[in-house]
Amino acid sequence: YTYTWSPATGLSDPSISDPSITLVNLDTITDTLMYYVTTTVGSCSTVDSVQVIVYPIPIVDAGADVVFCTGDSAQLGALPAVNYTYLWVPATGMNDSTISNPTVILTNPGTAPDTTEYIVTTVDTIASCSWSDTVLVIVIPTPETPGIFGSVSVCPGVDSVSYWVDGMSGSTYQWMLAGDGSIVAGQGGDSILVNWGASGSGVISVIETDSIRV
Repeated sequence: YTYTWSPATGLSDPSISDPSITLVNLDTITDTLMYYVTTTVGSCSTVDSVQVIVYPIPIVDAGADVVFCTGDSAQLGALPAVNYTYLWVPATGMNDSTISNPTVILTNPGTAPDTTEYIVTTVDTIASCSWSDTVLVIVIPTPETPGIFGSVSVCPGVDSVSYWVDGMSGSTYQWMLAGDGSIVAGQGGDSILVNWGASGSGVISVIETDSIRV
């Protein structure tokens, strides 16, 4: 016996009786193909056919990588599709690991950014086909702003007194002064100049915002 399959698309060997077939459907609808096999022995031959239905790859989208500060949240994934199920791994910090677009809340008690890779697997419940996608979630720890440096005792009415912090490179700073004085230069940076009033007293504080906060 000899065998000839037509078309040969996706077949491991179109000249054997039982080839394996591999096909990819990049469309969004079902793809149907007819394959014909001609079996020959001597001068006689017969033809048979088989229908092959290829379902499309399930639509799966874990979303873009996200970066946020410790204790904040972000929504992953995309809108759900009909007849699809979803499973996220790991489920750490998620409000629901079985929906298409869960919200994740994470904390980072460390001193360096913490990266978690989430994998979502989507299953088409009609075709039983599955596909996966991944997304990275990067959680930034709270900046550890050191103490404020500068004169803690000044003469009344003195001008241009310097105060500073040794913060992280690239951070921005919001300085505040409560009392008899005013910040005259440096707002936003890691050092400021203060003009003190007649009483020469007040409280200086600062908020540091990390450069990679989103």
